[in-house]
Amino acid sequence: MPRSPLRFCPPALLLTSLLMAAGCGGGGTSTGGDPDGGVVTDASIDGGATDGDMAQPDASADGGAGVDAGGPGCGDGVRQSTEACDDRNTRGGYGCAADCAQIEPGFICPAPGFACVKVVCGDKRIQGDEQCDDGNARSGDGCSSECRLEDGWACPLTGAACVAARCGDGRIAGAEQCDDGDTQSGDGCSSECRLEDGYKCGAPGTPCTATVCGDGVVEGTEQCDDGNVAPYDGCDPSCRLEPSCAGGECVTSCGDGVVIEGSSEQCDDGNQRDGDGCSSTCRQEPGYVCSLQTIASRSVGPVDSVVVSVTQFHAGTANNIIPQNAHLTGTIRTLKKETRALAKQRFHEIVEGVAVLNKCSVKIDFEDGYPVTFNHADETEFATKVAQEIVGADKVMTNVPPVMGAEDFSYMLEARPGAFICIGNGPTAGLHHPEYDFNDKAIPYGVSYWARLVETALAA
Repeated sequence: MPRSPLRFCPPALLLTSLLMAAGCGGGGTSTGGDPDGGVVTDASIDGGATDGDMAQPDASADGGAGVDAGGPGCGDGVRQSTEACDDRNTRGGYGCAADCAQIEPGFICPAPGFACVKVVCGDKRIQGDEQCDDGNARSGDGCSSECRLEDGWACPLTGAACVAARCGDGRIAGAEQCDDGDTQSGDGCSSECRLEDGYKCGAPGTPCTATVCGDGVVEGTEQCDDGNVAPYDGCDPSCRLEPSCAGGECVTSCGDGVVIEGSSEQCDDGNQRDGDGCSSTCRQEPGYVCSLQTIASRSVGPVDSVVVSVTQFHAGTANNIIPQNAHLTGTIRTLKKETRALAKQRFHEIVEGVAVLNKCSVKIDFEDGYPVTFNHADETEFATKVAQEIVGADKVMTNVPPVMGAEDFSYMLEARPGAFICIGNGPTAGLHHPEYDFNDKAIPYGVSYWARLVETALAA
């Protein structure tokens, strides 16, 4: 009988008696003492195994002969759908757990039926659960002795040395949320490499771009985006999730400071206490100024905007004398002339009604203040193009949610067409806040913008 060419059987417990029973030939010899790595050489095809077939001996884990009586399962060398691995044995400690349910830490199992391989930290190969491998097992150089990435480091390539990360180097590492290649704030990625509100940052080293609240896409630091910039619908005009609107669906919650249109709340002062004007069940208590808040919750539509604030309350001169008079001052802000007219009408009706209810007299001095600051389309487009020439289109926000601040420039916009443009100042408190901090880095951009604006206008 001619002998077959050199043949290798799969890793298993290779015993001569079992190999003969399986048909690897009466003249075969077993070589190698490692039960997981033995090979059969110069095996005869006599006895059933033909060219191209591999002998599949049955062997128990302890080396004794065994017969498979239960069909496929853990240890059969075939990875079933419920198994994470199968290295042809049911012993733990060799990379595949005894129940084949998981690959043991520090190992990789390349293919079913083959022995698992122990992962070696420091061999310049990232394997298993390693996060890095810089060719050594030392800590303090970016890749720890357990091949875990250390804070403040970047490890660009397998086997290459890690480098200390720093904000502005165009690599995201450690606690950095972004890195656009510079340490300038106000461009989406701050000087500490933290993502700034209103921006999204893509690949490291590339400029960040402004997000657009109201475009229906949640990006950057937005918590939500329902396709509009209306308040009290779950997502506020700055794309932040509103109280009691988890998941974008608003529900009534007395004490959250929000009065939802169509709910049973008449008021909501941010608590659930009685005796402060708004009761513990958010019902209006007689004689309190929170009656004015019904202008927003009951008189104006939910997609319109109005702010009614009582900012001063002066009454009395001593703690044991009931005052005869009280002086209240406040402000009403709207985005439309029609809404202002309606709010003014309802203000008179409510204040006069509360006075009648409490048998007192009232004098109203209503002063029409600043009109709405409304940008004209052509002038806004012109100003936007000039700004884009200075800082680039990705640094100019063209869909900014409206704000309720009063602005005297509105009188000029009523007389002549124009546009009110804001120049970014970076992350700081609002303009009239005591902690406002002017950013000197904005000066070159502002000066360049105004100079270019005049040059472009005069040239036309």
